Amino acid sequence: LLFYLFWPMCADRVIYFPSLNYPESIEVVIHSDRPITLVSSPALLSRMPNIIVDTKNLIVFTSGNLLKRSDALWIYQTIGVFPIEVLGSTETGGVAFKQQSDSSIEGGWKPFPTVKIQLDQTTKCLKVKSPFFKSADGFVMGDKAQINKDGTFQLLERADRIVKIEGKRVSLSEIEKRLKQHKFIKDAYAVSMETNRQYIAIIIV
Repeated sequence: LLFYLFWPMCADRVIYFPSLNYPESIEVVIHSDRPITLVSSPALLSRMPNIIVDTKNLIVFTSGNLLKRSDALWIYQTIGVFPIEVLGSTETGGVAFKQQSDSSIEGGWKPFPTVKIQLDQTTKCLKVKSPFFKSADGFVMGDKAQINKDGTFQLLERADRIVKIEGKRVSLSEIEKRLKQHKFIKDAYAVSMETNRQYIAIIIV
């Protein structure tokens, strides 16, 4: 929403319709003399074909899930730019951004100028204060974090059992609950897995 709709409206940019749902579709339109801003998800970017483009005219934003280091390097090798990753949630709106590089040192997430972050003392999760929502105490996200001296932060792990599968929120606890309602299932445990794709595995009694 932020970079697919709001940003082009504020920057007076043309939005290309329809959406490009396959990597091959991106390849068709990405060769252009005009500046192009590609707003995508890590799931789609990880499947990018090997494309040679004029990187002077290309910016890539990605959101919806964390971009793996290997995928960031693959995108850089194929289209010549590192995506600008955007962190946020439905509850908070945009929180922070970062851009990986070919350096071995991973940079931290940089909060947007109007966003204030701190750690919740009880859960050690990221607490966000932002003009995009009304809450004097701030909103505690489900991500444990470490705040660096320069004001950036690193994400550590989830504090709950909500996982992202190809950019979509999935509750592992809810899956287990629904499975155990079946008369043939006594117990169940769900876990997120990742090989060349993301999926959920279930252990069932």
